[in-house]
Amino acid sequence: MKNQDRLLSGRCGRKYYPDKSGAAPLDTRQSCLFLALGSLFIVLCSGFPSLPASAQTGYEHRDGYTAQIVRVPVSHADSATGYLLIPDSAVQAPAVLVLHDHGAHFTIGKEKMVCPIRPAEADSAVHAATQQDARRWVNKYYDDIFVGDSLAKAGYVVLAIDAVYWGERQQTPTRSDSTAVNPKTYQPTYYRHHLRQYGEAWFETILRDDKACVDYLRALPCVDSARIAAFGFSMGAFRAWQLAACDTRVKVCVAANWMTTRADHLGTALVPHESNPSAYSMYRPDCSEDYPETAAHIAPRPFLLLYGEQDPLFTPDSVQSAIRTIIAQYTDSLPNAQGLFRAQSMPYKHFFSRKHWRELRRFLQEHL
Repeated sequence: MKNQDRLLSGRCGRKYYPDKSGAAPLDTRQSCLFLALGSLFIVLCSGFPSLPASAQTGYEHRDGYTAQIVRVPVSHADSATGYLLIPDSAVQAPAVLVLHDHGAHFTIGKEKMVCPIRPAEADSAVHAATQQDARRWVNKYYDDIFVGDSLAKAGYVVLAIDAVYWGERQQTPTRSDSTAVNPKTYQPTYYRHHLRQYGEAWFETILRDDKACVDYLRALPCVDSARIAAFGFSMGAFRAWQLAACDTRVKVCVAANWMTTRADHLGTALVPHESNPSAYSMYRPDCSEDYPETAAHIAPRPFLLLYGEQDPLFTPDSVQSAIRTIIAQYTDSLPNAQGLFRAQSMPYKHFFSRKHWRELRRFLQEHL
């Protein structure tokens, strides 16, 4: 990861100095040449070791920013494919971790947030299918906006990864799977049959990965580690406020269209039911806190909650009840703080509109 960070520093306008003896600084081309020669020497001397988890495999220059594929270490034994976007002018820039939704649509993950990047070894037909899948999804739920790309154009470093069981981390049904006929319920079924037998909850794995993304962003030379935000829509919103509540390194949180009470979400049994399989990715079997009580731990950091007035997934009463709980916690934490928590209704169903985008950008400009 260190080698990649040094290479990334070239995109961030940073230079590395060989020592403090007064020698001339290395420019980016010289640094990259020395790093390449050094890497070749290491490879020749070590019997061709595997590439580090963060090794770059795809790269594109877009409108005012670069987009590249990276591998983000999420545990001692696992890594996740990610899309990293770096504005051309980024020097100690703010960063936003963008967190994709659920939607019972598992073939793409990070591509719901960032326009797909073509891997160097990708098959043209496969990449075209991914592009079509992503654009169809973004058109349906995001008002034809790739939020990650829009943030990069606005000057933010952006990172998006596949949550476990989405995109490149999905589990492909086999012919012997009795659930293979229903792709919308296959991933939750796989979770129940596999993750739980190892003592893990799906939610905990996703949260671990999202916290590892904060580690990754903070290590980039082009990122101001004191200015990292989390944003998500739908399940991504749930991920955003859960992450911010558990990790104070996330300085700003923007969550769109996911807030309710635990009872309203899971029912009186407080466990996911077969009729609501998506809840398994957000189920915390060991947590007695209500959702808004957890979200309130973000206080006194800035938190914007956007919700749909006509959203059929979250009843108005449950949303308002959750908002009152969060407001009470913010008032207790910092009585004179105005605007650090803001809940704003939107005249839509379960949808991220251009009006949502403008509110997201305005809040980030104000607080990040």
